[in-house]
Amino acid sequence: MEILVCAKQVADDSVEIMLNPETGKPALEGVTEVVNAFDTYALEMATRLKEEKGGTVCVVSLGGESAANSLKNCLAVGADEAFHIKDEEYQNRDTLAVAQKVAEGIQKIEEQRGKKFDVIFCGRESTDYASGQVGIMIADGLGYGVVSNLVDIEADETKVIAKKRNGRRIPKN
Repeated sequence: MEILVCAKQVADDSVEIMLNPETGKPALEGVTEVVNAFDTYALEMATRLKEEKGGTVCVVSLGGESAANSLKNCLAVGADEAFHIKDEEYQNRDTLAVAQKVAEGIQKIEEQRGKKFDVIFCGRESTDYASGQVGIMIADGLGYGVVSNLVDIEADETKVIAKKRNGRRIPKN
């Protein structure tokens, strides 16, 4: 099974972050970036699925040079391959532009690898802006189905069964 996890680097929210009084935006100078917490949950689910069914877990991140450290951390906890879509301006882009760049990057990765991903995981939302839109927009841009708010996943040779808090959903191909 070919599995992809989208991972965003965000400011470490375990430290106090102040607002810049001039811009009204967070003052992030000197703040360490880490992998978004919800994306680490997605990576954990992907790794468990790989352990059960075999295959490969890849991780992709859009961002500046700091994304390289986030990708290294993902490799350390279960990802087999990492891909960096370099974009120093990613923080100035809206959710649609981010999703389009990531979807284009995923298509290039699939072309390079010569195979499509069977499952793409995205965290529920990012801890910085919490919009929860990018994963759904990536799926739309790629023409894939989407299931949100998973708590577990099962797979066999023909289907994926997504477990949600209020039941199950079997995505159609």
